[in-house]
Amino acid sequence: MGASGYFRLERSAGRCWFVTPEGHPFISIGLNHISSFSLRRPGKLDDFLARYGGEEGWIREAVVPDLKDWGFNTIGWTQEIALRYPPQDPFKRLDPPDARRGWGGRFALLHDRPWEQERYSWAGMPYCHVLNIVAQAYYYDGSVSGLGEGPHYPDVFSPWFEDHCDQIARSYAATMRDDPNLVGYFLADVPDWSGEVHGRHWTRQPDGTPHPDAQERLAAIAERYFSVACGAIRRYDPNHLILGDRLLGGRDLPHCVLHAMRPHVDVLSVQFGGDFAAEEPQLAAWQAVCGKPILLCDAVMPPQYYDPPRQKHRGEAYKRYLSAALANDSIIGVHFCGAYLEAEPRGWGVRDADGVADPDLVAAFREAHAAVWDIVGKG
Repeated sequence: MGASGYFRLERSAGRCWFVTPEGHPFISIGLNHISSFSLRRPGKLDDFLARYGGEEGWIREAVVPDLKDWGFNTIGWTQEIALRYPPQDPFKRLDPPDARRGWGGRFALLHDRPWEQERYSWAGMPYCHVLNIVAQAYYYDGSVSGLGEGPHYPDVFSPWFEDHCDQIARSYAATMRDDPNLVGYFLADVPDWSGEVHGRHWTRQPDGTPHPDAQERLAAIAERYFSVACGAIRRYDPNHLILGDRLLGGRDLPHCVLHAMRPHVDVLSVQFGGDFAAEEPQLAAWQAVCGKPILLCDAVMPPQYYDPPRQKHRGEAYKRYLSAALANDSIIGVHFCGAYLEAEPRGWGVRDADGVADPDLVAAFREAHAAVWDIVGKG
């Protein structure tokens, strides 16, 4: 395939691939939510520092050996849930509660800080970085500011938005531009383009009724958002892929958004994960509009997909999902919604609150990942 020095995309042997800087075909098998947040809480921080000396020792001595042993080749989205709370935003309060989660009624989430380049360098593995251009995710609360978040529903036509995107790109893309381990940049996590929760500020009048030209407005907003954000990234980093928004499967996504992203992003990134056969038609429909290979950037295996909710069943679900997803020649990667360590707001992790890895889940990872190349071929 030929070396280029950075990750790129190519279609070869009948399917889409990432291609490594050295020129080898690459399917991104990632783990998300890799955070030491739960180890840095009162009562545990002293033990964390005594054992690892800090973040660098933890990443080098614990995280990387685990990822490689379990068969993961990519560091996905690193931020972990830090807080779950009743929403303060009146729009978020109207969001229908998700009974599947078992978290009770309506809720909002905040995450801890994303990794910086220093932490990625300690890991020395391929990684995908989230820039958090906007904080418009379904789970966010517009009344509360979280660490590392962008604006909630900005005026994308203002000069301020240009300056905002430039500042983010200058802070991250300008420093990461020469890193061969960087796969690419996500813009934001599951932004609400449908107007179901937060995006209604872009499509509705002050009294809550839709603008008569709501779709035209949304198309113009999407075009401006992608052109300004991606333009800023490419201004500082012409070397790496733009992985787009981490879109939420199973929700409505206006096709005008997919049209708008087509000339600006390289990958269609979607958070999905449960029954790939049921999800595949929506993925195909979205891909037909935007024309990009698909990264399943947050493959979720929550309790609604098996009964009872035990790690063994989670692992079995992951094996089924990975096998089915990679049989589709447009899928270039699957990132598992960890978390690496159990954190109280999420309630589970590959390693529990005491740091013990679940043997059934780890065995499932090893088995599933050992079969990846048999499924996709050799490129």
